[in-house]
Amino acid sequence: LIYGVLPICGRQQLDGGASRAICGPLMYYEASLQPTADGQAQLLVIDPQQVRGNWRLLRSLFDEGGADSLDGLPLPSGVLDATALGLLLAWVARHTQVREVSEAAGFPRLVDGEALAKAQRRRSLSLQAGAFVALVPRGSG
Repeated sequence: LIYGVLPICGRQQLDGGASRAICGPLMYYEASLQPTADGQAQLLVIDPQQVRGNWRLLRSLFDEGGADSLDGLPLPSGVLDATALGLLLAWVARHTQVREVSEAAGFPRLVDGEALAKAQRRRSLSLQAGAFVALVPRGSG
């Protein structure tokens, strides 16, 4: 179970002129469900100090000559505050094919599903102020 934040959405241009639709998180947290004190509900719980970059997606989005800068991704060491968000947005705009990052500046306020669907249909890539919960197979790494 993961909690993914700051999805990169749109169409990525591939070699040979083809393109592919993508919408994946810039970073994610392993999540778990924990019962509330009264046992009537479950809460989604993450550890904000255990953030992971979406390395596979990022490697596919590097600009020419940017492949050696993956280690420079400024992942937050705690809660994603305005300073850490600004560093992330600048890094993404500078090192990847994603040019539109301003829409993500409103995070943690999230865009609605309609805005994410619209971003997925664009011909260019953008970073969105979104979040989602997903059940994914554990990677081999």
